[in-house]
Amino acid sequence: LLPATLGDENQAPRFYPALQSNNFFHEYNVTRRGDVLLWLNATDPDDNELQFGVEGGFYNRLIDIKKVDATHAVVTCNQMFDRESQEKYENIVFYVRDPPGNKVYQSVRFVIIDIDDNVPVFKGTPYRVDIAENAPVDAVVFEAIEAVDLDGPLYNTFSFALADRNSSFGIDKTNFVSSGHYSTRLVLRESLDYEKSRSHIVTVLAVSDQAQHRSAQLSSTEVVINVIDFPDRKPEFSQSPYYVKIEEEMPIVSYLFL
Repeated sequence: LLPATLGDENQAPRFYPALQSNNFFHEYNVTRRGDVLLWLNATDPDDNELQFGVEGGFYNRLIDIKKVDATHAVVTCNQMFDRESQEKYENIVFYVRDPPGNKVYQSVRFVIIDIDDNVPVFKGTPYRVDIAENAPVDAVVFEAIEAVDLDGPLYNTFSFALADRNSSFGIDKTNFVSSGHYSTRLVLRESLDYEKSRSHIVTVLAVSDQAQHRSAQLSSTEVVINVIDFPDRKPEFSQSPYYVKIEEEMPIVSYLFL
């Protein structure tokens, strides 16, 4: 047998153009099931019909590969991306293979781009607190108001405010705890009176700092405030003066007034 010449050797296919290392996609509500994520294009010196695929069962569930013709395929999305569940998908390994079994791999990464799809969520609710009616103005009524926004840094900043104009209470400054996590305090703005109102309900808002999303990205919770009575009033007679008639020769032990 004559040795095979170089021209008779089967040559491996290759991705052409090469796949980009980083691919950026918006999370759900933007990238949907069935959307085309990228194209797989390859060339083969032997003009074979090529097969495309991806390594690993997880990525087979994440994406689907549909062959277009002998040297082209499209990668479509099998599920909506949620950046809050997973921000990056590392080492997604695509391959192209020819009929003799030559197989070429290329690794890429998917980076999920954040959108403003989460509202701040209050922690530790419901909020209930007792306060004495003689508490001084500017006293802290409740100091454990906290909320968390799971969006990324572009969309997770917010501040607190009161929904109604209750002059008895006010919101202190918004304090940064960690990324997307803020706290504040409810403070007393004017003196309370148990005899006028024994409880108050104050609605606290967490409002996104992104002006264009302000109407949509807003959440609220209530603080129930019970006013505790303080003995600040002297006893009062229900009637004054009192009038009574006394008959002569009335027994000494008789009641004059009931």
